[in-house]
Amino acid sequence: MTKAAPPLKATAGSSNSKQSPGKNKDTLKNRNPYSPSTKKIVDEKKNVHIIKPLVRTNSEPYGWAFENFYNAKDFVKDLSNRNDARIYFGGLEFKPFTNLTTRWVKTSSLGVNLWVLHIDNSRSESEGSFPMTAHVAYANKIARAVIEDNTFEGEKVDVIKIDLTESQEADLDSYFITALFEEARNAIFQESIQRADSDLEDLI
Repeated sequence: MTKAAPPLKATAGSSNSKQSPGKNKDTLKNRNPYSPSTKKIVDEKKNVHIIKPLVRTNSEPYGWAFENFYNAKDFVKDLSNRNDARIYFGGLEFKPFTNLTTRWVKTSSLGVNLWVLHIDNSRSESEGSFPMTAHVAYANKIARAVIEDNTFEGEKVDVIKIDLTESQEADLDSYFITALFEEARNAIFQESIQRADSDLEDLI
């Protein structure tokens, strides 16, 4: 009686061998296929426009930082007008305040490319100054205005309160100390060129 031949064993080079898909590439070994790409994360961040109510280390309001707000820069600058002009934007009315200053902050420890609207706390008790209790409410009102105006064409607008560190506060202060100096110098200049008495003016 003839014995059946023993089954052939598959060798390392045999066509019967199988390999798990993707395991032959080291670059894919530890990759999570469900993780979003870096480019997508960056693009999504660009499409979020953030208003940041800023709080000093002593818990007093500092002002507001505006991130990705380039399309609304003129509106933000107008909020610190000294012409006693009311601003109308997105169907809402914004009152003028005497102690607000806007500056472009190119780089700081808080962030880069920010518009910052600062409250001069030294003048917070003077007539026409910003009401400190409305700090966050003001940010929310600005958010409603840009959404209603469709300034960012349907992209997300967010309000995130930020407690400043000492270094962040000092960093921002450096921008506004310069602004106060320029304002004082301009006031002195305007006073120096005031109209003379009528007798002198008539001579010229």
